[in-house]
Amino acid sequence: MAISVTDSNGNPMDADTVTYTLDGGASQTAISDETGFYLLWDDPGLYEITATACEGAQERTVSIEVEGGECGVDSAADNDVALSFDACDT
Repeated sequence: MAISVTDSNGNPMDADTVTYTLDGGASQTAISDETGFYLLWDDPGLYEITATACEGAQERTVSIEVEGGECGVDSAADNDVALSFDACDT
């Protein structure tokens, strides 16, 4: 499961933080794989994802239910999340 973070023009950007909980558990930090792309565990359940940008001035939160199957997460399902932020003031 992955989270992509973009500016309002669709360009990848790094978030200040990307955290998530799985089924109401402890908060975890998503791992940045490349600019604007963060990886989460591939476990089924309810993910609550929060990202911040622009030194904390902007925040986005989304929930997604990831279905499981006989072999874990249903990889055929579209479980990726896209979060968009306004451009940061420079």
